[in-house]
Amino acid sequence: IKAIYEACKDHHWWLTGPEDLPCCVLLASRAGTPEAIAGEAEAIYQALRKAGHTKGEVLQTASFFLTLAGTNPDAVAARFSALADAFRDKGLRIFAKDSDELAVLTALEQPVDEVIQTVLSHRDVLSGISGIDRQTGFEIAVSTATLALTQDSKTAALLVSVKSLQDVYAILQEQIATATATTGAVATT
Repeated sequence: IKAIYEACKDHHWWLTGPEDLPCCVLLASRAGTPEAIAGEAEAIYQALRKAGHTKGEVLQTASFFLTLAGTNPDAVAARFSALADAFRDKGLRIFAKDSDELAVLTALEQPVDEVIQTVLSHRDVLSGISGIDRQTGFEIAVSTATLALTQDSKTAALLVSVKSLQDVYAILQEQIATATATTGAVATT
């Protein structure tokens, strides 16, 4: 795990951080040297960049997810782009921060139209629930649609697990930041 983490840092020392450890844990289950595994993730990252997607930490996380799916970098970038375009065609705004959700959907085997329709139908149901904003509704819809579309797929289960770990880590980081800010504010009063 540490060797994969370090190999990923060799490609993007400024992007790779502790938030990437859940992905590194799962990448460690892949066959190959840490350098080869990190190289696969980097090849996918570069293919996504070449396809016009915004560089940065969320795209790197997406490349880690897609490495777990074990597919060709150019094919991954094409499907990732097709999903983003299809959502936009349906009137859904897709941002760079949605890259991890798109990565999970990219790894699915179903046709793009079926994936889009399933996510949008789940999102429509969620939109009727008080307190769920559009972004949260999209994120939840991606997870539930993924589970619905791949009940028997080990790859999908793995991707949803990694995404869940990433989300939990982000929540913990926010809570730590809030607690630190609150402690600092109390200390100064």
